[in-house]
Amino acid sequence: MSITEKDKIFEQKRLHEVYGKLQRRIEDLEISLNDSLIRFKKSNEQMWDSGKRNLVDFYDAIENMPYLESIKADYFKLETIKKELKRMNMLQRDMYFGRIDFQEEDEKNVEKIYIGKFSLTDDEGQYLVFDWRANICSLFYENEIGNVFYDAPDGRIYGDMSKKRQFEILYDNIISMFDSSIMIDDDILKDILSKSKDSKMSNIVETIQKEQNQAIRSTYNTIIVDGPAGCGKTSIAMHRAAWLMYKFKNELQNNQIIIFSPNETFNDYVSEVLPELGEENISMSTFHNLAYKILSDKRVLISKYTELEDVLLGNEYVHMNDIRLKYSISFAKKLKDYANLISKGDYPFKDLVIEGSLIFTKQEFESMFYVEYSFNDVITRLAKIRLVLNERIFPIIRNLRIEYVKKVKSGEIDMSEGYIKLKEKCRRIYEAVDMSVAADFEMIYAQFLKHSYSSTISANFLERLNSGYIYAEDTAPLIYLRLLLGKKYNFSEIRHVIIDEFQDYSYIEKIVISMIFKKCHMTLLGDVNQKINYYIEKAPDKDIFVNARSIKLDKSYRSTYQIAKFCNDMLQDNLDIKYFNRQGNEPQIITIDSFDLDSLSSVIKEKVSKYQLAGYRSIAVITRTESFAKQLQPYLKDVKISRVTEKNTSYTYGSVLMPSYLTKGLEFDAVIVIDTLNDKFKKEEEMNLFYTCCTRALHELSIIN
Repeated sequence: MSITEKDKIFEQKRLHEVYGKLQRRIEDLEISLNDSLIRFKKSNEQMWDSGKRNLVDFYDAIENMPYLESIKADYFKLETIKKELKRMNMLQRDMYFGRIDFQEEDEKNVEKIYIGKFSLTDDEGQYLVFDWRANICSLFYENEIGNVFYDAPDGRIYGDMSKKRQFEILYDNIISMFDSSIMIDDDILKDILSKSKDSKMSNIVETIQKEQNQAIRSTYNTIIVDGPAGCGKTSIAMHRAAWLMYKFKNELQNNQIIIFSPNETFNDYVSEVLPELGEENISMSTFHNLAYKILSDKRVLISKYTELEDVLLGNEYVHMNDIRLKYSISFAKKLKDYANLISKGDYPFKDLVIEGSLIFTKQEFESMFYVEYSFNDVITRLAKIRLVLNERIFPIIRNLRIEYVKKVKSGEIDMSEGYIKLKEKCRRIYEAVDMSVAADFEMIYAQFLKHSYSSTISANFLERLNSGYIYAEDTAPLIYLRLLLGKKYNFSEIRHVIIDEFQDYSYIEKIVISMIFKKCHMTLLGDVNQKINYYIEKAPDKDIFVNARSIKLDKSYRSTYQIAKFCNDMLQDNLDIKYFNRQGNEPQIITIDSFDLDSLSSVIKEKVSKYQLAGYRSIAVITRTESFAKQLQPYLKDVKISRVTEKNTSYTYGSVLMPSYLTKGLEFDAVIVIDTLNDKFKKEEEMNLFYTCCTRALHELSIIN
């Protein structure tokens, strides 16, 4: 639809007026901020001058309570003003990006709804700009002009949408504007996607698509989002977090949401999305970090990336049969069966003997464990037996102390020397008691491996354990065993869990997440075709998250049409993907006669230089393994390129050299995938890994083989 000159004059005039009101709002907030800061300092000074400084008793603390409450209230107001001022300052650059005209059913007035990142009201409380997360704004993202409805807290609202307008605004000037009768115009999205990229992930509020919006605003407690590379799963995750904090602003804080991502580099890559939307960042972690919190008992946890690197290199110490087994669904079920067996009759008790005296017989342990406390979980049973043992050893400890006092009084022993010996004896007694009822999860796990499989598998695990290592394939089973036996882990502050790249989680890992965060709502996002650990058995998500709502996405936006089609064609089962029609060059396959590092690096440097001259700012040279990237790096010193490893904790700008499995979730202007004989992808087993690498490209893709 064409925009008339009258429309342009009206919209520019309105923007100028609203921009002026925004400036006055900012000035008022700056004054309020200064006043609040003075008040906050004054409250602190009053408590310092008039309150109790040295708290002697409870009544002194009570006397200080009014001051503390005043300080707390002033601080809260100060932080609220700071947050609002930050949002208003951010709103200055681009006030809004959309407008819809909506007439509610049985109403005469047509509302002009202007949509931006944040809301802005006038002095009478009338909305000048609506926050994109407001219920009515879903019409902008999901509907054509005509009869529409949206869901509000009081129910479904019906009406007619007569206009949908999009803007490009810079401060108080309209750069461009146009009307669209259907969905968000492709030209704006195409323009954004066509730009060179050399930054962290940004918000996409101007171009959220219908299917993305439905996932972002889903009211289901747990959703599973499945979609191809480039469909916006990570953007959905971050914008859903922002939407949740808006919708439940009085119930859900940023520290009550956690996102589990592939790695630390990815965490940094997405770290600016929420601040751009005026929200504080949520907690970010990885499953590996979660495991460290649970299993951190002076042992080193080998990550799944290190495991994958070893598998790709074919290192001789890799027990592939063990790895496949431990990532299987049947393994998880057998471990659960063994935990039940332990609780019913196979726990390794033995007589407790202290200082030559029989304190507790094996039969007594078993009687309490299997009969008296059988209604409790294993951990609780052991804790209750520990209380009984405390009573049994009390006379022994008391007699030792009496004996010590007698010997000191008679001069038979030196007081300090005797006390040291007494402490050591008591320590050994308490240690013996602790050991008798301690749940040695690692040994129980080793027994399970021997009982359910073989002595060899058990011995392999114990050998690594005794060397100070827990390998990736054993990490989740060890946590699962703890949970099955009743171990509790406190993450009660978390109310919503977001997991990206969920397809890479094993069956046991998914169960562990569901058990640890069983009271939480969840957003789970993945793509089975980007499952890079080919030896991990695919886990049926709906069997674990039975009440989850499945959302299927089928449109890819990241890459040009040519790259997206090339990537889809390499899959065994071609997906029914709708490609966003952004044209570009065909992917280039470069064949070299010699695969020595000099020849290879020469081709790479030529391609990198060409892409840089073309104006591309983010270029990725992707190798199959970390080992080969390390070998290749010295040969690329002539071009400015940084090597990314698993140890990186921040997103690296510019041109990078990185292994295939660390590219998850990232995107680059141009991608060069190395597929030569000295580091060649196995096309059947590693096709998903190769596919993942190729789908990182926005504009250009080259494959060297």
